[in-house]
Amino acid sequence: MQKQLKQYKTTIENGLVIFLGTACIFFITIKGWIESFNLLDVTTFVYLIYLLIGLLCIINYKNFKNYTSYLISANVKSIDFLIVISLMIFFILQGSVNIYALSFLCLFIFISSIVSSQEFNKHYGYLLFSVLFVSIITVIGVFIGVLENFLFESKIFHNNKVTNYPNPISIKYHFSGFQFSYNYAAYIIMSGLGITHLVLPHNSATTFLRFIFFVGLFLTQAKAAFLYIAIIIVMSIQNRVFIFFRKHLLAALLLSYCMLCHFTFATSGAEINSEYYFRDIKLSISDINVYSTLFLWLKEIFIVYISSNNLSEVSVSGFQSLSEGLEPHSMLLSSYLFGGIIFSILIFFKILKVVYELFLTASAIDKYFLSLVMVFFIESIVWDAYDSPIFWIIMLFCPLYGLYKDKSSHYYSRKI
Repeated sequence: MQKQLKQYKTTIENGLVIFLGTACIFFITIKGWIESFNLLDVTTFVYLIYLLIGLLCIINYKNFKNYTSYLISANVKSIDFLIVISLMIFFILQGSVNIYALSFLCLFIFISSIVSSQEFNKHYGYLLFSVLFVSIITVIGVFIGVLENFLFESKIFHNNKVTNYPNPISIKYHFSGFQFSYNYAAYIIMSGLGITHLVLPHNSATTFLRFIFFVGLFLTQAKAAFLYIAIIIVMSIQNRVFIFFRKHLLAALLLSYCMLCHFTFATSGAEINSEYYFRDIKLSISDINVYSTLFLWLKEIFIVYISSNNLSEVSVSGFQSLSEGLEPHSMLLSSYLFGGIIFSILIFFKILKVVYELFLTASAIDKYFLSLVMVFFIESIVWDAYDSPIFWIIMLFCPLYGLYKDKSSHYYSRKI
């Protein structure tokens, strides 16, 4: 009886942690949506997010303590230690602490402390389940957007495709659901797709859930969604001749995607009604004009900004004064603005390191997860992911993938 009560108590505690994690991640992702439609008082909503983060930090206290001890003992041998120290040095140079850096630091340390946990399989499982539940809620929001489009005049859960939007294969509408950005909705849904095999048994229900995720992912009409689907298709083809060229095709796919994010094309006679996506003509080939996109324009503004300011003077807000209020749309460039060049290089090295360790430690990688990592890696060039829970949960999980997958597969094989 005492053993049953203990198991019941443990189940309740585990469920509470997953609930708090789900609520925290979901609320962070919908903050922009709440703010844009004035659905709630933003200040109160932000305090609620802080409260959830605080509760999770209290629950994760032991992992924080162990992680801090690890950083101190490892010091310069640890890339994490160097990242934290470089950020602190930048704070000293600027004489202030900025909210962008703190947002990154809290998120990075929180997830890294769970990565280094002795019971990472259990603790990271909470995070993965939270991501899965947020993905399910997000895809429900996308389907609500579809119903809204057919039944109502409002544009709360979806938007019309912008005129001259440089994505010729997208349909008339973008369905974003509870997220302000349909791109973010796509990131969350593909994250759910990428981890289903890690947290759910291999059965017909899981297959059906994946189908629902794919439908929702397509409905977002985000470029990253199409890239993810394209990679899955390439990874799924089993023809022996094709397999030989698969790596080359995947590399070409990622490079082409990156290029098309920064350049777009239009005939010389085409009427361009929006300069938001079509910036400057960089090249003309016969009857085709090659334009710089918003992403390339922001990088050009970044070069102008840092070349005219000392390192001690650069900031995200300073950059935004030249960029129409936008962030750089690149995680590495954003990290330069709030942490300095050494910090930015270390972040890039950390991402390369965890991706390398994914291939080093895992003998077989599920195509859904591998495709997710590839998309997130290439999207970091055009996505300010430094404060995104989804991005860091997936990327920092890479070195643990092989061990976690083996344990989860063993668990479900016993259950079945």
